[in-house]
Amino acid sequence: MKHERQTHPQRPRSRWPWLALLCVLLLAGATPATAANYFFTGQVFQVNPDDAADDAIADGDLEGDPRPYATVKLYDAETGILLGDAFTDADGIFTVQYDLPTGSTPDVRVRVFQELVNDTDVELPASREGLNEHESVGPFAGSGVWVTPDDYLSYAASGSISDPGVGVVFTRVGKVEIPFIEQDPTDDLAGLADFTSNPARAAELHVSAFDDAPFSGGLLVFGAFGLPGGACLGQEIDYYRAFISKWNGATWGAPQVWDQPMSKYRTTVTVSPTVTVHHDLVPVGPFSGTISGGGGSIGDLYWVNEDVPGFPTSTFYSFPDLRVNWNTRNWAKAPDTGLAGGVYRITMEYYRYVSGSTNAPVVSLLPAGCFTGTPASGAEGLHQLVLGVNNQPLDVHFDHIYLVNPSGDFFPATGTTPVSNVGDALDFNGAGLCEILDLAPSYGVQVRFTAHHPGGFMRYYHLRATPNSGSQVEFANESYPPLPSPPFVPPLWSGTPAAGSTETVPHSGWARCNYIFSLSAGSRLQDGYNYVQWAHPQRAFYVDP
Repeated sequence: MKHERQTHPQRPRSRWPWLALLCVLLLAGATPATAANYFFTGQVFQVNPDDAADDAIADGDLEGDPRPYATVKLYDAETGILLGDAFTDADGIFTVQYDLPTGSTPDVRVRVFQELVNDTDVELPASREGLNEHESVGPFAGSGVWVTPDDYLSYAASGSISDPGVGVVFTRVGKVEIPFIEQDPTDDLAGLADFTSNPARAAELHVSAFDDAPFSGGLLVFGAFGLPGGACLGQEIDYYRAFISKWNGATWGAPQVWDQPMSKYRTTVTVSPTVTVHHDLVPVGPFSGTISGGGGSIGDLYWVNEDVPGFPTSTFYSFPDLRVNWNTRNWAKAPDTGLAGGVYRITMEYYRYVSGSTNAPVVSLLPAGCFTGTPASGAEGLHQLVLGVNNQPLDVHFDHIYLVNPSGDFFPATGTTPVSNVGDALDFNGAGLCEILDLAPSYGVQVRFTAHHPGGFMRYYHLRATPNSGSQVEFANESYPPLPSPPFVPPLWSGTPAAGSTETVPHSGWARCNYIFSLSAGSRLQDGYNYVQWAHPQRAFYVDP
């Protein structure tokens, strides 16, 4: 019976692109006489032995599945000289770059080997004699390569067949790589971005040197997938579901499924018969599917898209390793419905594709036992990602602006006699722009203001008055980490108290001039690329000492 190959919406399973490639590339003109850079690109397919032995199936009709993680060796067909070698990727694709020796024939033979854990190679024979031999190859050539048998298990030696595999390895959030995000949920700095140990790395990445900074807003979470092991050896992760749980101070809360939409631009490049480039926006989830074997429906699946280089068509994706596009501001799943955030953990379930279309697949769960666990330490980003999240708004504003004399009395709202009760004082903050602050005979300027982050993630605040000419007048200027008096416990610093702060510059600190009073402030909230929260209210006055 003919072997029924599985088709997959993501990975090439057919040999037809290679037939076109043979016509276009392999049968090109004679090679140059001198050594030069040559390239042989292909894809290894494993064919069912029954199909290979069936004379009723023509060479051009053989079908198989891609053979991952094998070694391809390219030989001169006449002399037997090894020209070069390469490894196949998860889709069986490879490229051998080599120099054709002077006087060598342009005829090549492709051989495939499986490397075992004891550094020995076992050759996977060609499905049929002569099938993987090619004549008169040019500098740019390619072909499908057909081998038997069609099992997958031997990509690891039998001695390691019980070893667990690797699922997702989170690599970065925005531009912040995992080594700069504390992954211990019991640490005071859990989930915060911190480049203080290596500010040169932040400069290299063209980001601010974040210091104990929580994540906020829309987060792009990147990662790569490994291979399952144990009973799942030889299978691949084709789909995943992501879950988000919140740290309650002692344990992780119940996981909530992540279900926000995610799409990527797909670029398809075809080089034959003409060069064409096509872009289209394709969703990668969430999809609804079916569990194989009558397991019922399943939702919130995301597709593990992969770039597929090849001939004559190559496919590439924008953000190829983007795995979670988390809008934390809209994360309102009970019991977590506020902006205060907290410490969160992202985990995943993994699924194997069985049949169906990309956006309505039939899948099979890859059990947790097929993957290594997550050690308590030393494996940051493996199978889980810990993030500190905060979306609380920044509170920055002028509260009151008074004139106060050395005795502590205020310029009155009515009359000219100083008053001791601030309720009777003239508040220039509500008097309108471009008022005159007449400081005679001895008044100074008192500003009551608020620059506060309720979550304790203030980065800086700066209150000053800038004249048209002359020296800037400083009221207050603090930044994180603040001075140790009063003492604070990292990472929490809120700036001014929630009720505000008061600063006064005496009469002697002023000149006759127009001044812009500026209160600038920012929090440490960031999205992996930039700080995302700041404010800069201003007032304008003419000051006459």
